[in-house]
Amino acid sequence: MLVPGKSNEFGLITAEGYPEPTEPEPKLEQLEAWVYDSICEATDGCVVEPDGVCHHGHLSWLRYIGLI
Repeated sequence: MLVPGKSNEFGLITAEGYPEPTEPEPKLEQLEAWVYDSICEATDGCVVEPDGVCHHGHLSWLRYIGLI
């Protein structure tokens, strides 16, 4: 499980101060696909830019886990 503000499995620090995810953590294959797409899912399921935040205040998964 990815925890905001802690080092994740990639050795990167995750986001602090944002809402907890309401959707299940995506698989590595999905994260890899989002790196190359111009859209990504936020931690609540909204569609956002890979470095974006949805209108509910949830970060994209890529940003949440610290890949962007």
